[in-house]
Amino acid sequence: MTRQINRRYLQNIGGWYRYRRRWPGDVVKIAQGDVFIRCLSTTDLQAAVVQRPYLDIEFDREVARLRARIDQQARALCDSEVDRLFAVWMQREIATWQVGVPAQNLSDDEHAHWQECFNIMEAEMTHSLGRGRFKPNIESRLHSDLEAMGVKPDLGHPGYHRFIGLAGRGLLEMARMRASRLRGEFGYQFVDQEVAKAAGANDVAPLAIHTVSDLIERYEAEKKPGWSQSTVVAYEPIWRVLREALGASRDVASITRDDGRALFDLIQRIPLHVSKKKALRDLPFRAAIEEGGRLGLAKLSAKTINDSYLGLMTAVFGWAVREQWMAANPIAGLRMHDPIPADKKRDPFTSAQVEKLFSTAPWSDGDIGDPIKYWAPLVALMTGMRVGEIAALRKWDVREQDGTWMIYIERGKTKNARRMIPVHPALQRLGFIEYVEARRLMADRDDMLFAGERPGAKGQWGRNTSFWLQERVKALRLAGKKLGMHSFRHSFEDALRQADLHETPVGQYLTGRVGERDRSSSAAYGWGYSSRKLADAMATVQYPALDLSHLIEARRAVSLRG
Repeated sequence: MTRQINRRYLQNIGGWYRYRRRWPGDVVKIAQGDVFIRCLSTTDLQAAVVQRPYLDIEFDREVARLRARIDQQARALCDSEVDRLFAVWMQREIATWQVGVPAQNLSDDEHAHWQECFNIMEAEMTHSLGRGRFKPNIESRLHSDLEAMGVKPDLGHPGYHRFIGLAGRGLLEMARMRASRLRGEFGYQFVDQEVAKAAGANDVAPLAIHTVSDLIERYEAEKKPGWSQSTVVAYEPIWRVLREALGASRDVASITRDDGRALFDLIQRIPLHVSKKKALRDLPFRAAIEEGGRLGLAKLSAKTINDSYLGLMTAVFGWAVREQWMAANPIAGLRMHDPIPADKKRDPFTSAQVEKLFSTAPWSDGDIGDPIKYWAPLVALMTGMRVGEIAALRKWDVREQDGTWMIYIERGKTKNARRMIPVHPALQRLGFIEYVEARRLMADRDDMLFAGERPGAKGQWGRNTSFWLQERVKALRLAGKKLGMHSFRHSFEDALRQADLHETPVGQYLTGRVGERDRSSSAAYGWGYSSRKLADAMATVQYPALDLSHLIEARRAVSLRG
């Protein structure tokens, strides 16, 4: 039975596909038009389907941005945040009074006026603090001060009332201080210790509030230029969680370990594909989590939580700590227990499976009509390269260095992916170097080693090749967990173990897994190891149970026919 292609949100106009999706009712009033539309620049339905998940993410990002514009959600204020907000407010208030209230050269009428103002203010603040309630004009003014600092407080939460009380005490103390100065007594010290502490913070350094939105904006500004498009996409759900779970206007300095644990607990409850499921995608974040639990939907895997959510958030909070925006990383060391061992999540290909795969076309008939499909699996098997690294190779990324053919990887999944890898002797025997040299002689203007290769809509290379191989694996009914292009990398890791290179510095370098501790700052200026040292190591990586000699014969037969 032929599997039907899901055309959801895809529209064909004049032979060209576009992504068209109606805005949710709550944001359509401020969106540009009634629908979200993106042209996909393709006439191929399958290619459009491949791009659709990335457009789903972009759509969700735009909805979140528009919702943030419509109404910032009121939120509770914890004690530590109240203390910090009060300190900032107190410093600003003192600065305002210093500018707005004259302290010398007063006429008799001016002196009497200010004396009366401060006496009235002292009496009003004393009365209000005594009864625990302020006049509407005072509370409205303090509420506006909070919003001016980027905070929309929950008016029913105790944290808000604590801030109002502290601010009232601050106004009382400043009225008393000013009144004493008008009497010629300049030695007044704040009696209220919390007010004195907040005012004294200004003696050290002016306090500044850095909100969660500020953190996201500044972190992206510094890091984004070095990100691949797939990394940009990976951060989108992280930004949504931080904005909606902590509050976009939350002062990051007030985020405590308890907040970090609460965030960790919340992440563990996030439903899988929360932004895509029809029942959840238009709900606020916490409501979507509650609805997902009610419906019994599957949740994020431990790997996704640990590697994506916690891993990326740890980097963001770590940056804030280094910038001295917060004292400590609130989620440091938090990880979800993963019941599935790492080595059981994806199987490598067995030698028998590799032989069976390479006994089918295009390898069986030596046809290199679509070069990346022919060479990418072989290169991945023999070098451990990721499919994205292979697809992104340019003509001159494979070249000789001191008599040794090397593959230079300039761009990859991580910053440690930059490396040079010897062309495995088996690859040379299979004719890879001949292909490279022939590709260079072609007269086209395409600079890519595999002509026509381009990144997808979100910057990922080699996705079509990955999907093609997955279908081939399914057709051959090869048994194993998540067998695909990345399985060749796992096979290469097994070969490194047999060569006693696994997790050695050279082995880590070849696979692009060099840790931060193992890579010196000077590594950014060179390639790490000599080509000879790497070639000697690569020569020890073998697949003794694998025989690919039939590929050489198939290529020779094609050559003779030509």
